[in-house]
Amino acid sequence: MITANISIAQVVPRLRIDSAQSYGGTVSEYFYSVEYIPLETTKESLFGDVFQLLVTDSSIIVYDLDTKYVLFFTLSGKYITKIKENWPPVIFYDKSKQILKVISTVIGTNGQQAKKLNSAYYSCTGRKLNEKPPVSLMKIDENAALFPMQNDFYLSARSCYFPKGKLPEDSVIYLANIYHDDSLYRSVFPFNQKDNPCFCSVLGGQAAITPVPDDPDAFYASLPSEYAIYKVSTDTIIKLYQLVLPANSSVPKNLLASNNQAYLDSFRTGRGIAQRVIKGIKNVYLSNQLLLFKLDPFGVPLFHNSSESEYQYNFIYNTGSGRLVSLERITSDAKNYFLPLAGSFQFALFGLQYANGNFYTCVSSLDMFSARENTRSKNPQYPPVLQEYFNTQNRKSNPVIVKMKLK
Repeated sequence: MITANISIAQVVPRLRIDSAQSYGGTVSEYFYSVEYIPLETTKESLFGDVFQLLVTDSSIIVYDLDTKYVLFFTLSGKYITKIKENWPPVIFYDKSKQILKVISTVIGTNGQQAKKLNSAYYSCTGRKLNEKPPVSLMKIDENAALFPMQNDFYLSARSCYFPKGKLPEDSVIYLANIYHDDSLYRSVFPFNQKDNPCFCSVLGGQAAITPVPDDPDAFYASLPSEYAIYKVSTDTIIKLYQLVLPANSSVPKNLLASNNQAYLDSFRTGRGIAQRVIKGIKNVYLSNQLLLFKLDPFGVPLFHNSSESEYQYNFIYNTGSGRLVSLERITSDAKNYFLPLAGSFQFALFGLQYANGNFYTCVSSLDMFSARENTRSKNPQYPPVLQEYFNTQNRKSNPVIVKMKLK
């Protein structure tokens, strides 16, 4: 096994991220195009809200907490099929093989989460594959959080998390392993539960992994409480940026340094920690001088004013000018027909999802119809898809997917 060292060829840029100092703007300033894709509403396809969103080369996939279904739609929003998942599944998309791996959690009879996980494989349109795909790594770690690379390389994300009531172990766990076929090729991000009890319990003990769009052999990674962005490939790990947050938004140092397990256990649910405190960074995307990322807070109120400083989570940082823009503060204009870009709660939880050159969010039909009523005086020129949607649907219809292309 090879353990990767962090490569720092030069001084790592330190980016100061203060949401109170972030700018706003209009949709047309930042996006070339905005397209709204209504998800077909039928008796079979009706669901409540988008809890998970995944866009493949041939489908839009959502998970709904209310109906407990994974639903499959075409890229134009037509309903295909659905599969029952009583607990939010973990879904991995192997773009090269066009296969989905769905990891389900088995719920015990007493309502508690069981330890056993079940994995199943599907086509991108929801057809269950009776046989496992011919990927040898699947035989090694059936329930691994897999991120496919080229030439039969895979990154397997792991966690050093240990549950309440269990003592931390004095052993090293790597948060990411890179496999080639069925052999371990490289391990990165070593953590010891005993030396890092807060990281491995209160903070979840897992790296956030985001594929690099223009490099199928690389991923962006960030660790809770560190606020750094790394680029991980088969043979290198490079620290790209160090984000610096205000002291009142950072994980308290006394919490990070504590070895008192009873004290740490009292914070496992996030209670006692201010909601504005940021656990880590997600959804990293870098294009030329624009760095997009999402801050992951300990908590988000169900109803909040997204224009307030403490509720800014999704950012565009220009690494050349140092200008910080909050996507929550971007206002609608004629480019997006004066409609919302995302629901505030969903945006705060999940942010932008990237796929095939576009970013995706979702908006409830309730918000869509409310926005239409509130902007009639602006005389928006809706495209045919939205004209039909507003003429045939209502506030209780399925959510609408928003597809955006960044400038």
